Amino acid sequence: MYKAKITILSIAKPLTWFSTVYKSLLFLLLIGLFMSSCNLTKLVPDGETLLHRNKIKGFEEATKSDLNSQIRHQPNRKILGVLKFHLWAYQIGAKRIVNKDLKDTSRYRSLLMNTVGEPPVLLDSILIISSANNLKNYVFNKGYFDVQVGYETKSFIKRSTVSYTITEGRVYTIEKIRINSTDRNVYNLVMANEDKSFLKEGKPIDFDLIAKERERVTNLMKNNGYYYFNKAYLDFQIDTNYIKKSGTIAMNIRNKEIETEHKVQLIKNVYFKVNTKTPNTDTLRSNGVVYILNGFDIKLPILNSSIILGEKQLFRQKNVDFTYSKLIGLGLFNFVNISFESDTFSNQLNCFIEVAPTENHDFIWEPQVITSERSLGLQNNLGRNYGIANEFVLKNKNVFGNAEEFNISWRSSFETQLDAQSKFGPLSSITNGLTASLNFPKLIGFSRIDKNSKFQNNKTLIAATFLNEQNYNYIRTVFPLSYTYQLNTKLTTFYIAPFQLSFNQAKVSDNFSDQLSSKDSLFIARLFSNYIITGPKFSLFYSQKNSKPNNYFTINANALEISGVLFSQFSKSQKILNVPFSKFLRSDVDIRFHQKLDVNNKMVYRLYTGLGYPIGNTFLPFERRFFVGGSNSLRAWRPRSIGPGSYNEGSGLQIDKSGEMLIQSNIEYRFNIIKNRLEGALFMDAGNIWNLKVDSLFDNSKFKTNKFYNEFAINTGLGLRIDFSFFVLRADWGIPLHDPSFPENERWVIKNLSDNKWFFKETLMNIAVGYPF
Repeated sequence: MYKAKITILSIAKPLTWFSTVYKSLLFLLLIGLFMSSCNLTKLVPDGETLLHRNKIKGFEEATKSDLNSQIRHQPNRKILGVLKFHLWAYQIGAKRIVNKDLKDTSRYRSLLMNTVGEPPVLLDSILIISSANNLKNYVFNKGYFDVQVGYETKSFIKRSTVSYTITEGRVYTIEKIRINSTDRNVYNLVMANEDKSFLKEGKPIDFDLIAKERERVTNLMKNNGYYYFNKAYLDFQIDTNYIKKSGTIAMNIRNKEIETEHKVQLIKNVYFKVNTKTPNTDTLRSNGVVYILNGFDIKLPILNSSIILGEKQLFRQKNVDFTYSKLIGLGLFNFVNISFESDTFSNQLNCFIEVAPTENHDFIWEPQVITSERSLGLQNNLGRNYGIANEFVLKNKNVFGNAEEFNISWRSSFETQLDAQSKFGPLSSITNGLTASLNFPKLIGFSRIDKNSKFQNNKTLIAATFLNEQNYNYIRTVFPLSYTYQLNTKLTTFYIAPFQLSFNQAKVSDNFSDQLSSKDSLFIARLFSNYIITGPKFSLFYSQKNSKPNNYFTINANALEISGVLFSQFSKSQKILNVPFSKFLRSDVDIRFHQKLDVNNKMVYRLYTGLGYPIGNTFLPFERRFFVGGSNSLRAWRPRSIGPGSYNEGSGLQIDKSGEMLIQSNIEYRFNIIKNRLEGALFMDAGNIWNLKVDSLFDNSKFKTNKFYNEFAINTGLGLRIDFSFFVLRADWGIPLHDPSFPENERWVIKNLSDNKWFFKETLMNIAVGYPF
C-alpha cells in the first residue's frame, strides 16, 4: 500500500501583486463592486427576469434557514453574501471571446460555464407556487392548521424579488392523548413507557413529533420481543376543535390481523458461521450459540463476549445492533450479516450470523516528503528543513486467537537544509522511531463495563516507543510506555490511561552551547534536561457530526494529566533510576462548531484553552507546554514566535516561546468558488500564552486578570483551499492586527499598513495540508 504524505510548511512571502493591505482590500472591493454592478442580465431572454432574491415574512418561531430550505426556487449562489460570482463567471464564458493567446477558446468557455459558473436562474411561476405550498405544509405540520401563505413579485431592470408572506394564525395544542389497542399486553407496555413520549398535553400538535413518536413506539415493541411489529401497525388520528384551537390525538395500535394479536418471539437457536475456503461441518456449542468456524482460528470467549444473542432469549432489536457493532469492531471480518427465520413448529426465531474473515496480516509502506521548522529551541534561523521519510507498518490480527492486534511500525526520516551556505552539512537531522503496540478488543479487568450496551467496541491499548533524534545541535532520546482503556459511546470516545511512563534524555553539543548567551543557555538547559513523565491521564473526543451534519460541535479534550504526584509518595529522592520525574497537572480542551449557512457558505468557530501547573520547583516539560503561531493557530505569526504575555525578546537570538497557559479563538468563513474543487476563506485569529508564575527568562509573561485581555495577538487574513480528493492543499495569508510584544500604546500594528516595509516584513503566507480546524 502506498500513501503520500505532505506536512505543513509556512513561508514568509507576502502576496506580491499588492504593495499594501489597503490596496489589496481596495482592489477586492472594486472587484466586488464591478461584479455586483455589471450587467448580469445579458443572458436573460426578452420577457423573462432574473430571480434576484427571496424574502420571507411571518412565522418567526422558525429559523430563516429552516424556512428558506422549503423554497424550491432559489436565486444564483453568492459569496460573501453579496457577490454572484458564479453567475458572473458563466456570463463571461458564454461570450464569444476572441483570444489570440488561446487557440481553443471553447475549452476556456466550457471551464467558466460548466465548472466555475452556473446559468442564470429565471423567474418561474410554477416553482414559486410550489415553494409557497412547501412553506404552508411546513407551518401546518408545526400545528398551525389555519396557515395561509401568499406571495408577490416585484421586478426592476430584469431582476425580480419574490416576497412570501406567512399568516400562521393560532397554534393548535394537544388537549388529550388516547392510546387505543385491543391487545392488553401491548397497551400495558406502551402505557408503562408513556413518560418517554414525544407528545405532551398542552404542547403544539407537531407532525414531526408525531413521526418521532411512531418511531419510538416501534422501537419499544421491537426491543420487547415483537419481531414482526413495524410502523404500519401504528396510525394517528387527530380530532380538532376549531373554537378552542386544540385537538385530541388518538394513537391506534392495530393487531396483526383482525382477530390475531401481536405475539412476542423468543430466540430458539443462534447459529454463528464463518465463511471460509475450507468448509468444515464440525460444530461447537457455547453460551447458547452454535459455532461453525470452518477452520477459523479464534477462541470462543471473545465471540461470546461479542454475541449477546442466545437461545430462549426474548428478541430485542438493540441486542441485534449491539452484536453487529461488536463483531465489526473486532476488525476480523469484512462483513457481518444477522438474519432471522421463523421456526416452523413454534412461535420462535432461529438467528443466523454469517461473517467473512479478513486477512490476518497487513503490511503498509508510506514514503513521505516532509518539511519542518529549523527551530532547534531557537528562532534565529527562519528557514526550513526538507527531506524524505519512510514508515513501515506490520499489522498482525488475531495474534493469540482473541482478536488481538499486534502492530510494529518503524519510521525513519532524513532532513537537510537547502541553503548553499549551510554549515550543517548534507544531513541536518536524522530521526528514527520504533513503536510496538498490542490492542485488545475488550476492557481487561472490567468485563461488566465491557458488556454494558452503552459502550461499544471498547479496547485496551498497550504501546511502547523508542525515538531517537540526531542533528548538529543535540541528540534526543524518548522512550514512552502507556496502558490505555478506550471506551466508545454513540457520540463520545473516552481514553483512560491509568499508567504511562516517558523517559526523556537529551544532550546538547559543545558547538551549540558556545553560541548561546547566559540567558539562552539557561533556557536550553531547561529544554534539554533529562526527566521522566509519569502518572494517569484522562481524555475524550466528542462529535455530533454524524447526527447533525449541518450544524455540529466537536470537543477534543485532554481533561486531566497528573505526573509525578503518585510517585513522589514512594520516592524520597523524587527520582526513578536516578532520573528526576516531573510533577505537574495539565488540562486542555479544543471546542469547535461548524455551521452551514447554505449550500455555498459555512462558518467555523473554535475555542482552545489549556493550563499546565508545575508542582513545587519543577519546570513544566517543554512538550507539555503551550505555544501559539503557525498555520493552525495564529496565522500571522510563525510557530512559537509570539508570547508569553507581552514578552519581547529584543535583539539577538529569539527563544522559542512557550507557556503554561493558553487561550485561543478562531473564526473562519468558508465559501465555494468551484464546487468540490476550490474554496475561499476569510478568517480572524486571536490568542496568546502565559506563565502562571514570574519567570526570570520571560519578562511580563505572568497571567494577570487585569491585563490579559490586552495581551491577545490578533490577526485576520484570506485563504484558498484546493481539494485533490485525497488531501486538501491550503494557502492562508495572515495579516497581524494587534501584537502584544509591542509597548501598550503601539500594539495595534495594523495602523502601520501604509508603510510598504511593514507590509512586506510582517504579513505571512502559510502553505499547509488540511483544514486548520
